Amino acid sequence: RWISFVGSLSALAVMTLISVGIGAAFSRVPESLQSSLPLGEVAGVALLVFFGVKALKVGLGRAAAVSCGRFVAA
Repeated sequence: RWISFVGSLSALAVMTLISVGIGAAFSRVPESLQSSLPLGEVAGVALLVFFGVKALKVGLGRAAAVSCGRFVAA
């Protein structure tokens, strides 16, 4: 149990540090490279949609397999 807890907590901390780093990198883009299009927000929305659709496909696939009597190994 403790190994799972420590692993989850450390993964959360690492992902937080990565997201802070990405945010800092996007906020320090020089003026000459900035455009009127907010690339950070567009990239965030695109990634959210991509991973959301991917998670829904996996979830619906497992739900269909369970309803048919087949069990999918994780």
